[in-house]
Amino acid sequence: MMPEWKNLTYEKDGRIARITFNRPEALNAISAGLSQELKEVLADFDSDPDLWLAIVSGNGSCFCAGADIRETGKEARLPSSRVDHYYLDAPVNWKPVIAAVHGYCYGAGLVFAAECDIIIATEDATFSIVETKRGMPAITLSAQLAPWMASKKVTEMIVTGDPFPAQDVYRLGLVNHLVPTYDDLLPAAEKLAERILANPPMAVRSAIQAARMSVFQSQTYRDSELLFRSSRWKEWDDFKEGMAAFKEKRAPVFKGR
Repeated sequence: MMPEWKNLTYEKDGRIARITFNRPEALNAISAGLSQELKEVLADFDSDPDLWLAIVSGNGSCFCAGADIRETGKEARLPSSRVDHYYLDAPVNWKPVIAAVHGYCYGAGLVFAAECDIIIATEDATFSIVETKRGMPAITLSAQLAPWMASKKVTEMIVTGDPFPAQDVYRLGLVNHLVPTYDDLLPAAEKLAERILANPPMAVRSAIQAARMSVFQSQTYRDSELLFRSSRWKEWDDFKEGMAAFKEKRAPVFKGR
């Protein structure tokens, strides 16, 4: 019997696993609970021989608005390394995962979507690297996104923290397909899934493994991860100010230290 999930839904529909972030009241922000449940269902998906493909989406108004930094009160619960956020870097069977994105795809939500093998998005979706605005370095996201987008646009996303419309990231190569509305999103993902499922699964998985490993095991990625780990950003006054300002819903006052 499958456990009852508090932060997501997990359904098995023939060869397709349907995973839906289900914290609409928090804009599907990734809390510690959601992160753990996501790892658990992805492990089940990976090990179930009857499942060949997963579609991940968000319930409510958006896909995911980022990490839930409010859940621990005064102090944000942040991992000692960004690698704690990764979900698809080392599976056993390398099955394809489609991200079906609408509304906000920010911060940790973008981290996860970028890990997925294919992204389908609504035309009104927006993508943003919000870490910089909170006083955190987005070092590994730079290495993660650069293979799929023009690197200088990735740099612009990082240093501004501004949202980019779906049309822009589609044109730059991060998004595979655009659909007009939310009502079109899951049907489009399902049609694409059927095209993939028509092919021999072992050949598909070999391609998925090669694509993911080209990012996760690249020297640039490894170097960026080491740089993130060695950075003392948690001690920055600007990081503490960025967190406090976000929770207090005010403009931050950064001092460059």
